[in-house]
Amino acid sequence: MKLLKRLLLGALVLISVTAAVLFTYLYSTKPTYEGSITLTGISQPVEVVFDDFGVPHIYAENEKDAHFALGYLHAQDRLFQMEMIRRVSRGELSEVLGPDFIKTDQFFRTLQLVKQAEKSAKLLFSSGNKEVIDAALAYQEGVNQYIEEGHIPIEFRLMGIPLEKFVPEDMYMVVGFMSVGFAEGFRSDPVLTYVREKYGPDYLKSLAVSSIPGTSFIPSYDTAVFTSDFSLAMSEVLDHLPVSLFQGSNGWVVSGEKSVSGKPILANDTHMAFSQPSVWYEAYMEYPGQKLYGHYAAGFPFAILGHNQSTAWGITMLENDDSDFYIEELNPQDSLQVMIDSTWHSMDTFWDTVKVKGENPVIYPIKNTLHGPIVNSVLTHFPKMIKKPVSLWWEFLKKPSKMLESAYLLNHATSVFDIQRSAGMINAPGLNLMTADTSGNIGWFTTARLITRPKHVQPDFFLRGTGEDDPIGEIPSSHNPHAINPPSGFVYSANNQPDSIGGILIPGYFYPQDRAMRIVELLQSKEKFSTDDMRVFNLDHTSSMAERVSQVMVNAIKTQELSEQEQQVIDILSNWKGDHLKSSTAPTLYYTLLS
Repeated sequence: MKLLKRLLLGALVLISVTAAVLFTYLYSTKPTYEGSITLTGISQPVEVVFDDFGVPHIYAENEKDAHFALGYLHAQDRLFQMEMIRRVSRGELSEVLGPDFIKTDQFFRTLQLVKQAEKSAKLLFSSGNKEVIDAALAYQEGVNQYIEEGHIPIEFRLMGIPLEKFVPEDMYMVVGFMSVGFAEGFRSDPVLTYVREKYGPDYLKSLAVSSIPGTSFIPSYDTAVFTSDFSLAMSEVLDHLPVSLFQGSNGWVVSGEKSVSGKPILANDTHMAFSQPSVWYEAYMEYPGQKLYGHYAAGFPFAILGHNQSTAWGITMLENDDSDFYIEELNPQDSLQVMIDSTWHSMDTFWDTVKVKGENPVIYPIKNTLHGPIVNSVLTHFPKMIKKPVSLWWEFLKKPSKMLESAYLLNHATSVFDIQRSAGMINAPGLNLMTADTSGNIGWFTTARLITRPKHVQPDFFLRGTGEDDPIGEIPSSHNPHAINPPSGFVYSANNQPDSIGGILIPGYFYPQDRAMRIVELLQSKEKFSTDDMRVFNLDHTSSMAERVSQVMVNAIKTQELSEQEQQVIDILSNWKGDHLKSSTAPTLYYTLLS
């Protein structure tokens, strides 16, 4: 009995000691929110105050020190998130997460985001834009000093992730990661092609796929077998990520004439898939000449949305179609050549390597046509089923990115016209930029290089790679949809179709009008609005479209003989105004009938 008591006591002591050691270790890795830190990368003292939400407020004597401090704090709070985004974009997940991510790595490496980042960084450093370069490098130096001297997140030790400094190209890897999330065509084109070829073009009418009168449909290439697998394979890649992609959003601005205060009001709700930590990192930065409250992406030095002392801006996804899949025609005599414009063109081919934790590296070929990379071999199921190569044409890969220059200008904008200039720098991804300034101006500007295609082309589907379906030009940036101080007194976006400029209606994957309709209803509901009104609007739970559809259902069901219980359902839906209160039964009945 005494031996048993000693054993139990020993076990208890061992558990207590282990728990104490573990607690001490975990406590030592938590971020530092008070005290003093000596950093070699700053020239003057910097003060940081954390508010009740953990948002850092940085007060510096100059711009470089402010960005250095931001980088250090960003790494302290989000280094693992920054590392994951870098590894996703570079195709290096398998190196630390194992073989389950081989296909994901192959897909991202085939996109060659690293090469695009290198081109973009080279363009920036050759531009002589010293202010942007200095601020961006100061941010990254802050990140790297934390890597050298700070507490390393426990995930790095548990997963055996090697510590590597961040380089300028990594800032553009963040842009590449964002752009993949914005490229709706990656998922939509394969699905729509499959539906059209399996069920016929008439079936697509119920899906409201845009169709040009007189359009001649692309001849079948026996793709029905594999496009369904293509869409599944694409979803496997994009859904199998350790960090969340960016998604659609709402935003609007009312002018001073429609504001109780007489000043414009901007409201922005960037919809993101749930993640922990969240996609955005909030921070306030102040130094002589600048007072900026911004929302930052992990690893990116400048705020993507926010406000300074002169201007506020928000974003939503434009949803323009900036990617196309081309079915290439192989040369029967040379499997490394494809036909474009009646000429055989050799594909640029090289071998790449995916390092895999605990296994041998995977070596595979990457092939590039004039359209873009061949994607068959990097998506599950394709090697056995595909009969012709499928290449990806993507606007993001066509020109170096100027996102750093654009975002820097956003952060230092003094008017909506600076926001307009910033929008003009972005070729991809497509965004809606909504803005207001202290002079009373409001505006909405769309970013992206908008290409023109031949009249017969429907870009929602797989296209012919032989040349006749290729882009034929681009819309001048001045013709991008936009509005400045419109008579309505407000601008807005809910990822819906923008109106045409110069008679050109841009193609895309625009969301249905339900959210947009409700926003317009709210912004027309009163003569003047307050910031409290905007808070209520952001939390609005009413769908005007759901109310309309429910009444169509009610009218259809009323013609039938109903039981007492069925009549109760009809009565509830008849009186429903489209609200989605937790206590309401109507939404449950509506979505049950809708499904």
